[in-house]
Amino acid sequence: MGSTAPGAGARTRTVAANKPLVDVAKADPSTKENRQLIPTAQDFAPMHQAYHRVSWPAAVPATVIVSEKTPFDGSPRDARLWRDAAAAFVEAGPGRTPVTAEGSSHDIPAERPALVLAETEKTAAAHG
Repeated sequence: MGSTAPGAGARTRTVAANKPLVDVAKADPSTKENRQLIPTAQDFAPMHQAYHRVSWPAAVPATVIVSEKTPFDGSPRDARLWRDAAAAFVEAGPGRTPVTAEGSSHDIPAERPALVLAETEKTAAAHG
């Protein structure tokens, strides 16, 4: 899938921005962290391209928990695209509920575990 894929520009910029970090990890002695970082970075773009080729089943409810902050502090355009993508997913099907994790970064489960648990329980109770 080429540059017409949703998020292709942001994905390209993300890969380019992280390249120096990945290059340093490749040059460093092997650690648990860089053994995870290197293949994750190598698979980032192909994984996101595959993600954009699938769709969420309409019969499956989803609570879309989005971070208040984005990983794109230096790019208002990418931050807007980030928020627009979450909103588009919510609007694309029935049974999708948006929730903003106030004050959180992208790592919502680590920063707001009680919110994730509460929303999961709410969804399970409503549709279980």
